[in-house]
Amino acid sequence: LARLWSSAAELWVGGVDVDWPQTYAGTRPQIIDLPTYAFQHQRFWLQGSASAGDAASLGLEATGHPLLGAFTGLAAGGEAVLTGRVSVATHPWLADHKVNGQVFLPGAALVELAIRAGDEAGCGLLEELTIQAPLIVPDPGAVQLQLAVGAPDEDGRRQLGIYSRIQDATDWVQHAAGVLAAADAAVPEPVGTWPPEQARAVALDEHYDDLAGTGLDYGTTFRGLRAAWRRGDDVFAEVALPEDTGTDGYGLHPALFDAALHAISLGGFLADPEPGRPYLPFAWSDVALHASGATRLRVRISPAGQGAVSVALMDTEGLAVATIGALAARPVPVGPQDGSGTRKHRDKLFQLDWVTLPQNGAAEPGYEIVSSLAALAGVATVPERVLIEAPSGTRLAVHDVLTALQDWLADDRFAASRLVVVTRGAVPAGDAPVQDVHQAAVWGLVRAAQAEQPGRFVLLDLADGADGTIGEALASDEPQLAVRDGQVRVPRLSRAVPGGEGRPAFGAGGTVLITGGTGGLGALVARHLVTEHEVRRLLLVSRRGPEAPGAAE
Repeated sequence: LARLWSSAAELWVGGVDVDWPQTYAGTRPQIIDLPTYAFQHQRFWLQGSASAGDAASLGLEATGHPLLGAFTGLAAGGEAVLTGRVSVATHPWLADHKVNGQVFLPGAALVELAIRAGDEAGCGLLEELTIQAPLIVPDPGAVQLQLAVGAPDEDGRRQLGIYSRIQDATDWVQHAAGVLAAADAAVPEPVGTWPPEQARAVALDEHYDDLAGTGLDYGTTFRGLRAAWRRGDDVFAEVALPEDTGTDGYGLHPALFDAALHAISLGGFLADPEPGRPYLPFAWSDVALHASGATRLRVRISPAGQGAVSVALMDTEGLAVATIGALAARPVPVGPQDGSGTRKHRDKLFQLDWVTLPQNGAAEPGYEIVSSLAALAGVATVPERVLIEAPSGTRLAVHDVLTALQDWLADDRFAASRLVVVTRGAVPAGDAPVQDVHQAAVWGLVRAAQAEQPGRFVLLDLADGADGTIGEALASDEPQLAVRDGQVRVPRLSRAVPGGEGRPAFGAGGTVLITGGTGGLGALVARHLVTEHEVRRLLLVSRRGPEAPGAAE
């Protein structure tokens, strides 16, 4: 009978005259009025998922991760690439993580992605990850992700880069750089008593309102703090995901991971943020995932040096879920971060940050401090590291160090050793600015030598009373180091966003100095300053001075 009615309807639609009264004979059909307004639409289709489809048909391997669709190892060199696509439409929980009104992919999500990349590459430890620029997710719109994993070095370490670009754009932006290690992190012992004895409860009634006042606008998915306590310098907390949040495919759901870090603001580890410049995770060290699938966590946060904390995440039975050896945060950069007009230029401007280096347990190399290389004359066996101290407070410092570098390279006895040039206060690695500008020039000289002769020279800047940490610093095998407050720090590049309102302010009575000012480009800059910024006093300097072509004009 159903087929009969369907056939009749098909004939009617096709133009055949169907005798409907005869069709309904013996029944009491009724004519109803159709609405005179547009139909109300309610969507019942299933929400589109973030599934990558059939990656195997493209010659790739599916990762099973909600943010990463596919993985492939490169045929030559041992590198690997993971790709994915994120948007608010496919990952609605992202809309609950806004910074100054913009949807940011949480730093915890970048770490979770890095851990998955390590799993695919056979690396169980995220030794280091430095976030260089926030990853802003447009709404509407989508962002393509790419994780580039380098080939393993002799110790099994792999370089990692995390990149993104807006859908259908051409320019990639790097958001993080790090190192994956083949070693597995030690699993902490289970924690018994909870809450900890003698811990004092912390009120959370206005916690998320306070964070919103700084620019961190968390929605329901990210408001995971359930309870918190303090004991001494440590902070303890309980966090949980909403019951309807799916965790399939994640090692640790980014919203739960991020919520665990919200307790950092309860411990006085950071200075009070400026309005609109909330703190976000910046530098991560020794991160390991011990268990997956958690929906509730116990959290312990402890000091780990100046401006850094260590974090231990446990399940409700006290068993380890994840550990972070050291985590540093910094304020959100000032300036435009709309991800549109400035996005393609964000990779052009960088700044140097000094990041605390966690102890790696490596054996300290042998070293010897000498007043000059002449002290090693006639010595058959040269120590692994030879330390000389650059002269302080004199313009001759660069000349003396240059002579030492040249002598070092000329003597074959030193080929298997490294020359460590020690300075004091030559770099702004702590709160204090540069103390010795002459030794700062030494750093510029030795950096150039390091570029020309990799592995031959090391720069080490010591604060007063830091001589006892020389062995620990040299054990890191970093080419440039500084010791401040007992902590070994290393330089890392991070993206800088220009501040201000985009237009420089020149004082009415001030003088503007233009180096290279008598050349063609300098003349254009000078003319622009006069016509556009009404500058009235200029000082033009250059190597040729008034003898430069066109200087008289």
